[in-house]
Amino acid sequence: MKGLETLKFNIEFISPLINRRGKYKDSILLPQTVRGVMRYYFRATAARVFGNNYKKIKELEDIIFGSINNKSFFDVTVTLQKERKIKLSELKALRYPLYGVIFTKKNEIKFNEKISLLDSRSEFLVNFIFFKSFFKRKIKDCNKVDEYFHKFKEFIKDLFVLISLVGGFGAKVKKGFGQFVIRNIERDIKLEDIGTILKNLEEKIKYLDKIFIKENEKNKESITNNSSSISNEAFDFPAFVDGFFYVYKLKKEFYSYENALRNIYFSKKNNFSYLNLKKKLRGSAFKDAIQNFNDKKKVDFNDALLGLPVLFFYGKANYKLNALDDKGNEYRKSSLLTIKLWRERNGKYKVYLIVLLSKIHLKNSKIVLKKIVQTNGSEGKSKKKEFKSSINIDFDYNKLKNTIEKYKELNKII
Repeated sequence: MKGLETLKFNIEFISPLINRRGKYKDSILLPQTVRGVMRYYFRATAARVFGNNYKKIKELEDIIFGSINNKSFFDVTVTLQKERKIKLSELKALRYPLYGVIFTKKNEIKFNEKISLLDSRSEFLVNFIFFKSFFKRKIKDCNKVDEYFHKFKEFIKDLFVLISLVGGFGAKVKKGFGQFVIRNIERDIKLEDIGTILKNLEEKIKYLDKIFIKENEKNKESITNNSSSISNEAFDFPAFVDGFFYVYKLKKEFYSYENALRNIYFSKKNNFSYLNLKKKLRGSAFKDAIQNFNDKKKVDFNDALLGLPVLFFYGKANYKLNALDDKGNEYRKSSLLTIKLWRERNGKYKVYLIVLLSKIHLKNSKIVLKKIVQTNGSEGKSKKKEFKSSINIDFDYNKLKNTIEKYKELNKII
């Protein structure tokens, strides 16, 4: 069709995809999932240009990706090329990072055999369809449509490559699931190249910001282009900005994603594992949070840096620690740590830790601690009593980085 151009990516998953449309439906990759993930990583990268100016970032994001008032410059189609399924029960050795996906009953793990995930080596064609006519309406100099349009396609390509390096699709991405490689990319990329890719994206975002009418004529706010000065402030959202962005690599390599994830999530006394890291972050604050259940005393609960809610059992009661917004509503906070798998061309797996620090976890954050006690009622029926208290929590987000760097099995890349 005239005025349409395409950009195609052949992707292969290197760990199971968890993305279901309903309670009992199998995993599938959807176009809206791809678009949503691209928006997330656009914001994280745009902070290198606009700093903590979220309004500025959102304006450019809405022009590129579309909004209620603006149609996107592109559509996304996703086609399944090769399907490999795996039952949840086949992943029972990895049940810890799958918490929330498996079903539990009376503290016993129950795997619903009706549910299948898309396993490693499942393949998709992700096709971007670009509308040059929509693009033309948003730029100032119509004589340079082809030049600008080419630059825009290169921006989308680099952004998708970034996602393959640091993220993935579906649920539990930060725990190592839903991660993929691009098979038809012309260069042999690896996570060590992320600095170059981020720099390329930074330059393209500056370029796109200059050519769109809305930015040039309506928004006169000054922006900071010096990432070194930006890094002195904490961000309201995860950002790939110097001083708030770190990458570490596990020295050991693995022959499968199962071996890699088992190594990460199996508890080890001295060596690095996710559970060992959690324990070191928690320290004595865990008991403090419980002992001060009805106290307004501030508690240093760095375990929550790995995400909220936190669920645990202590004594004869269950506890749930969750975040509170300004109106007192509970909401989730994502982990500042991503467990990233990468498969080399020789088939071996590498494990990386990606840390994105931000104001998602701030000092003096308000959280709620629920205590649920099960008691015996009349006629032998058990009842649950819930006690709730709001607690002030101090988050030292640098504690995560500093704790990780003490492990000898890890090499710092960035």
